[in-house]
This record gives sequence, C-alpha cells and structure tokens, in this order.
Amino acid sequence: MDGKNGAGDANFKFAQSFEFGGLGEKVVTELNDNWRAKKVGLSLDADRKDAKNQARIEFWSFTGVKMGDVTLKETGILNPGPMKAALKNYRAKNDDICAREIKRLEEIQKAQSKAEKAIEKAADKAAKESAAK
Repeated sequence: MDGKNGAGDANFKFAQSFEFGGLGEKVVTELNDNWRAKKVGLSLDADRKDAKNQARIEFWSFTGVKMGDVTLKETGILNPGPMKAALKNYRAKNDDICAREIKRLEEIQKAQSKAEKAIEKAADKAAKESAAK
C-alpha cells in the first residue's frame, strides 16, 4: 500500500469504524428503510488534508438540502447509539424539510388555481360583453 489507502490511513479507519461500529443495533434497517446511499469515489492523488477529499457520511433531504455530515473529526458518532440518535435527528429534520416543501408547493398550486379562475372569469365576462354588443 502506498500510505494513502493503507490500514493506518484516517479515511480507512473512519470507514472501518462505521462498518464495524456504527452499523449495529438496527442501524442498517434504519438506513435501508429511510435513506438512499450514494458512494462517491476519491482520487488516490487527491490532497487528503482537504476536507472534501476525506471520508465522510453526508445526509441530504429528499428535496436536495444538505442536512449535515459525519466527518473524520466526529468518529464518536460512528458507534451504534450515537449513530441511531443522529439518524433519528436527521430523519426528523428531513420530515420537516419535506413538509415545508409540500406546503410551499401546495400554496403555489392554490395561487395558480386562483389565478386561472380569475382569468376564466374575466374571459367569460368579456365574452358576455362582446355578445351583448
């Protein structure tokens, strides 16, 4: 191994901690039932000191809003108890974000429907006026 992807590498230890520690106590079921995984590869030549080139777990809402992440600095979360608590918090945050987005879309739909009705009413009025002439 070249030192960048060996067993002593912090990124390797992070992944190993998640696999052997964080995936216990029904965490796998929670992940499978409520989350979508996306693997992003990192270049072997990338600068590992840059946070964007380090191992991490990111949590995104279904609407595309980044809710948070677990990085190399927060490896304590990779234990089963803290991971379950983090997943519960992110799930609640995701539910809130999605509920706000649904409400926003419903308000847009109501406004569009109201505008369409106003246009139809104006068109009907104009048709009646032109028929009366």
